[in-house]
Amino acid sequence: MTSHKDEYGFNALHLAVTEDNHQVIAFLVNAGININEQNNDGITPLHIAGYPDVAELLIQLGANIEIEDSVGNTPLLTHAMEAEGYSTMKVLLMYGANPTHKNNSGKTALFYANSRGELDKVQLINSYLN
Repeated sequence: MTSHKDEYGFNALHLAVTEDNHQVIAFLVNAGININEQNNDGITPLHIAGYPDVAELLIQLGANIEIEDSVGNTPLLTHAMEAEGYSTMKVLLMYGANPTHKNNSGKTALFYANSRGELDKVQLINSYLN
């Protein structure tokens, strides 16, 4: 399946992962859309998965958990920067995401959680550092 992209490099899978519709996501991946397709900024569907169960599905379907966007953010770092990111971070860490990965600015998920004052995320990350 040819992956048509918009002007920002987003494809149908990028759009589908913002909703909680496993059938559409599985259909697109099984039809041949690259699960690790990066947009113009290097963002993959896993970076923007809107729900933790969607992130888990993407991982189970073969998404690269450590893929970096254009500034070195992995999906874990991206979700650490999101107000709603805790549950997806939990899934990513459970599947082996590196909690000490540093982006191009030298910042980690723990840095972003601390800077946002999100103690639940700080505790979650720390539980994978010990």
